[in-house]
This record gives sequence, C-alpha cells and structure tokens, in this order.
Amino acid sequence: MFGDLHGRILPAFRFASWRPTRTGCDLAGLLQVGNVGYYTDISHCNQATLRHAKYDPLELGSLTVVVRTEIADRVLDNEDLKPFTRHDWNWV
Repeated sequence: MFGDLHGRILPAFRFASWRPTRTGCDLAGLLQVGNVGYYTDISHCNQATLRHAKYDPLELGSLTVVVRTEIADRVLDNEDLKPFTRHDWNWV
C-alpha cells in the first residue's frame, strides 16, 4: 500500500518490484491511496506541486512515465537496483 505519492511513482514501483526479492513473498497487487500527483503535462500542475518540485524533482515524477523515457526504463528494468529516495536521484 502506498499513500500520498505526490509524483513519486518510480520510487514506489521500484520498491514494489524490489520488496519480493527481499522477502520472498510475491505481490498480488498494489493499492495507492491519497494524492498520486499524476500530471501528464507540467502546465496542469498546481502551484503547490510546482513550489515543492523546486526542491524535490520527484514531485514531477509522473512526467517521466506518461511517455516512455530513459529514466523510467532504467528504474523499472534494472533488477539490481535497491529502492531509492530523492537523495539518491542523482544517479539517474
């Protein structure tokens, strides 16, 4: 279960794909509650999201998954990655 992702879609999916390798338990599904922060275009973002995105680029994470991007491919296709946070974002 994930709550209030606020655009942090890639970290959530990365964690969801990593967790079964750590626990040995397969996921049956994902449940997202609260604010996903899913914007398909930056012009649709609200002011709060834009303000927070200045300090945390993951607030705009949905923009990396609405179309196929290299960053999303690297996160979702790399089985060796561990979960990451905004502090680890520079590797991408």
